Amino acid sequence: MDLPTNEELRAHWDIFASVFADYFESSTVLLSRGLIDHLHLGDARAVLEIGAGPGRATQIVHAGVAPGTRIVACDLSPNMVALARARLAALPAARPAGLPDDIDTIGTASAVEVVEADCEALPFASGSFDRLLANLCLMLVVEPARALSEAHRVLVPGAIAAWSVWGRPEHSPMFTIPAQAARHAGIELPDKRSNFHLGDREALMERVRSHGFERVLGWHQAITYNLHSGAAYAELIMRMPRWQDVLADRPAAQTVTFATELAELAQERLDAGEPLALDTLVIVARRA
Repeated sequence: MDLPTNEELRAHWDIFASVFADYFESSTVLLSRGLIDHLHLGDARAVLEIGAGPGRATQIVHAGVAPGTRIVACDLSPNMVALARARLAALPAARPAGLPDDIDTIGTASAVEVVEADCEALPFASGSFDRLLANLCLMLVVEPARALSEAHRVLVPGAIAAWSVWGRPEHSPMFTIPAQAARHAGIELPDKRSNFHLGDREALMERVRSHGFERVLGWHQAITYNLHSGAAYAELIMRMPRWQDVLADRPAAQTVTFATELAELAQERLDAGEPLALDTLVIVARRA
């Protein structure tokens, strides 16, 4: 089974950034709101968001913290960072006037810093934050164990962290229909790690505990996407870099068959009164 590299992840999300912002962020931010609610931001002093994407969840964080709270939003993709900086530019300046640039401790900044960063090697001092948010990114990183270790390192004891990952594939037609359509079209898929690989509740809760967290809570929560026709669903999936790579250099007839199957399988779900959904697994814990 092939694991992604950081270079591949960065390239993928650079290509996907604008499509994600236009078509996926509005749904994923609904999940972000739930995670943010569990962070108790009213008494936070420094918040780190990992995998911040185009920054809409960061806006919600900013609206929920007290004045003077430091907020850092980071992402591996330079294009995502650029989108977030453009969106968040209207918020107050990241550091109060006259504050030295090299200060990297809790409670020194007033708003949002947006940085390009790898969550497996975060560029922050140990104990820099007391809140951490990571929505739908832990299952994507090369080594989730390193990401959890880094989260523990940059948090102070007692800090609250909230993660979400893809959950149960059997409840996630939004992202399992394409593989079904590929099989119907006779397309053999590469042997890559599934984004559902962290979706077992007990296993992920234990993994989080093993990296120095306690009072761990875990539950499944669905995201439903605002797609109401099979044709609209097929059009969106065909714009995703992964499926464009799969279809590259394939006969036109096979690509048409794949797109047709996407639309038909999605429409069957919709006609049965079932939304196109992704099951997610949410984990909230405190740093020991």
